[in-house]
Amino acid sequence: TSKGLAFLRAYGHRSLVPERQPMAVDTLFDLASLTKPVVTATAIGVLIDRGALRLDDPVQRYLPTFSGNGKDRVTLRDLLLHRSGMPSVNTLRSMEGIPRRVAIDRIATLPLESPPGEVFRYSDLGYILLGEVVERVSGKGLADFARGAILDPLGMVESAFNPGPDLRDRVAVTEQTDKRGPEPVWIAGEVHDPRAYRLGGVAGNAGLFATASDLARYAEMLLGHGARGKARVLSPETFRALTTPVGIRGTIRTPGWDVRSSYGTQRSKGFSEASFGHGGYTGTSLWVDPLRDLYVAVLTNRVHPEPTGDMRPLARAIGDVALAFREQFLPSPRSSLVLGIDVLRRDQFDVLRGAKVGLLTNVSGRARDGVGTAELLHRA
Repeated sequence: TSKGLAFLRAYGHRSLVPERQPMAVDTLFDLASLTKPVVTATAIGVLIDRGALRLDDPVQRYLPTFSGNGKDRVTLRDLLLHRSGMPSVNTLRSMEGIPRRVAIDRIATLPLESPPGEVFRYSDLGYILLGEVVERVSGKGLADFARGAILDPLGMVESAFNPGPDLRDRVAVTEQTDKRGPEPVWIAGEVHDPRAYRLGGVAGNAGLFATASDLARYAEMLLGHGARGKARVLSPETFRALTTPVGIRGTIRTPGWDVRSSYGTQRSKGFSEASFGHGGYTGTSLWVDPLRDLYVAVLTNRVHPEPTGDMRPLARAIGDVALAFREQFLPSPRSSLVLGIDVLRRDQFDVLRGAKVGLLTNVSGRARDGVGTAELLHRA
């Protein structure tokens, strides 16, 4: 909860081969795509609060090579929502043997596959570009910016891109590969994602390693609407902007987080509509339910020793248990008072049936479970 950890345990092994090593609560995990919200989207939010950029700024303003094919209409918000029209991935060969900046510029010049704003297409490339925006606007490398603006303020001292020797002995091993040297090696302490690896282990789509305790500190910041204790990472306004749901043809995302999509199947069905979260290919998941003042982080190395493990049923089951524990043993954060949009929804909007409705609201206008007022009226 926002008050701290209620349960932290380690089970199984962080390595089966080349040697068996037990899992421990201080194991570091390759967060994979959890890097997208934890670092990249949050870093964009920090820069918004500093007045350095805005969500609806055109990407082209910061990346001049991002041009042609309608790209002048693509905004930072579009990239965050995976609705920019950018391809999901590129060929790995196009990133081989070239400087990092050249590889990113090549990504920026790829043509859009759909008009901006029309289609949800999960895009690693879009978040790689967002990471580059952070670097160019801040004047710092993404890892350094994240360290100063996010990780250190929250006390995430054991989280890092490219973890050093003092941390590598505690990293959960992922896959074996024959593409990183003359001999096959087990990946441990190097990012698993092949694009982030070719960008030096630091990218907007993947690369952060963290312990469960550190990820819990980040989650407590989310439950604190941008602050954990005295450390404020995001203003309340920017936090709301980054966690406000947006519908994209049947998929619901926020600028940075999943709400309901085919990628968010680690989520417990009992989580409220106010919930948001994200997963990572290596077997990581974080879901937050602000209504219940609850977060559930499940970190696994499901790709070890083979990339055939499926941690999603486990994550859902753990979420169900956490919800039951929350309801049974911890004080409920919810009030019984029902007002405004909640009254309309309770009564199935009968008083408005057949009427045309005009609405003046702001981004914080929501029902008590976190669903936006405008969204509920639209559904009705």
